[in-house]
Amino acid sequence: MIPSFAVERAQEIIVILNNLMDEKSIPQLPIYLDSPMGIDITQLFQNHNGWHNLSKTETAGLTKNVHIIRDFQETLGVLDSNGPKQKIIIAGSGMATGGRVLYYLKQLLGDSKNTILLVGYQASGTRGQKLASGANSLKIDDEQYTVEASISQIGSLSAHGDQEDLLWWLGLLDKPKQVFLNHGEPEAAKVLREKIVEQYKWPVEVAALNKLYKL
Repeated sequence: MIPSFAVERAQEIIVILNNLMDEKSIPQLPIYLDSPMGIDITQLFQNHNGWHNLSKTETAGLTKNVHIIRDFQETLGVLDSNGPKQKIIIAGSGMATGGRVLYYLKQLLGDSKNTILLVGYQASGTRGQKLASGANSLKIDDEQYTVEASISQIGSLSAHGDQEDLLWWLGLLDKPKQVFLNHGEPEAAKVLREKIVEQYKWPVEVAALNKLYKL
């Protein structure tokens, strides 16, 4: 079970999975894409080849080897005991804050044979972050679900620039009057602020909630 965002992340995961299956690094398994928005974005990828860098084979593979689940009634059948025993399910949202993924988590968390694979950054306070931190149970719709499934995480698929990326990007700019850091974990923002001051000698402030800034 892979919680995933609908735009680019879901499509990237499908391409990676297809490539891994082609090179026999992982078994041939059915892939289920259960995300109405993710399906729409996948169609955009296939209809506008000139707007992305996927090959024609990779673009075709976005649906060729994938079971498309658009209706929630179909969602209810994905885990049917008469279906494939082993499968890969991709559903939104990426941090398990809502969406179809919650249905699957309810069904899959309590079985040690299952794996929940988190791909990318998990913000503080989200269900994804709690799973990544080793939570023994997860609250969904006012009920607690025991976590027996294996929880794994791949951080390299995050769409966020890291500290090195941000410092490089800032180096392309003219000196600003003020830099505000308004996204990220508090400790990471504090370290980035110190790095910017050290490297560029710019005024930098970590933006605070409910504080008024005059520009």
